[in-house]
Amino acid sequence: MRSVIVVVTTVLTGGLCGPAFAQDEPGVRVGTFIGGLTSYDMFGHEVTSPGGGIRISVPARERLGFEGELSWFSIRKPSDEQAQGGRTFIAKGGITARAIDRTQFSLLGLMSAGLIQSNREFLSDTENWVVFVAPGRHLLLEFGLSGVFFPSSRISARVDATHEVYGALTPSGSNEGAVTANAYRISAGLEYRLSEQRPRRPVPSSPDDPRRFVLGPQLVYSQLAGEGMFTLMNNAGPGAFGEYRLSHHVDLDGMFTAFVQPQLMHTPWSGGRVLQTVGGIMWGGRGPRVGLFFRARGGVESYSQVFLGQDAGMSQYGRVTNPLLDLGGTVEYWRTKDWVMRVDAGVMRSVSRQRNVSLNGVVIPETRPPDATSVQFAFGVGRRL
Repeated sequence: MRSVIVVVTTVLTGGLCGPAFAQDEPGVRVGTFIGGLTSYDMFGHEVTSPGGGIRISVPARERLGFEGELSWFSIRKPSDEQAQGGRTFIAKGGITARAIDRTQFSLLGLMSAGLIQSNREFLSDTENWVVFVAPGRHLLLEFGLSGVFFPSSRISARVDATHEVYGALTPSGSNEGAVTANAYRISAGLEYRLSEQRPRRPVPSSPDDPRRFVLGPQLVYSQLAGEGMFTLMNNAGPGAFGEYRLSHHVDLDGMFTAFVQPQLMHTPWSGGRVLQTVGGIMWGGRGPRVGLFFRARGGVESYSQVFLGQDAGMSQYGRVTNPLLDLGGTVEYWRTKDWVMRVDAGVMRSVSRQRNVSLNGVVIPETRPPDATSVQFAFGVGRRL
């Protein structure tokens, strides 16, 4: 996962910061494609589903573009796979950046978010402790690369390779509960240009503002999968972010979030309300208005009501803090020289440690569980200081 994000963000930022060419803008394009979605069954074997879809691509400024896509994969797979039973439908939208831009070829980096749905997967009713097969829908985060060939002014051929990350339930009988699943997709298709091409204007250089600090509030949405969970937990909460520019391509970055909804299941590693704080490096580039960055941060998350033990029939709870790793990407849009809108997307992994539980004075060591993983999105507004 980490290497995929690094490669894609390198392409994205290379497209933003690279020199401009005199080639015409590609215009609005619509297209169709076929391909395969590869995931893993309960034994770890690869399972590939054939399918296809439609796409629309709209160019923007500074080599950036916006894309929307609908795809469908038709193999009816067993329902005991991770959120992939039956037929799969994907709806997503995101941004592209042209890193290599020639008259007959372009290399693009892709970052998208959306929904993935399967019509037969294991779901659970936590109140009645029942597991059943039904359609399921999950939040999707995608990174990838795309090569586009222009044999004529109207028709283009395109090949995509992407990596999808989303929340899922483990196969029936597994003791891991909910996890974060991975899928890989390769597709090829044709596109047709609808709008007229227009000459591309050179992108002016953007001198760095002497003010280096950016601070602001943000709203965070998280879909959490972890030990002891029989369903994926959706949560949201307010937070704040801060940046300090070290150079044109490197920023120090930090974030604090307080999630509103408590985690009702109390385990020796999690439970209650969650606080997160992370800090690290953003690497990428900025144009006159848009910035694209790869983000790597470390920190901690704190649970307010973790199960510590039981004495005389009374459960005891306390606060526990776990290490946290955050990998993802950040998009900035500078409306003015003072104000920025910021969107973050990434994967957070909480590393649980072995803990002891006291039951009526008897200390029982608990085995370290699998790491808890969440797919997170954040939207914020900041001011340069």
